[in-house]
Amino acid sequence: EAAYEQACLFDIKKIIPIYEALYGRFCRMQIS
Repeated sequence: EAAYEQACLFDIKKIIPIYEALYGRFCRMQIS
């Protein structure tokens, strides 16, 4: 259980910066 939770948290921490970068780029494209 704990190992599975850690794996999920690790994936989220890996994915979020990528998602934020893509989302930020998309927002800037929309604004300009």
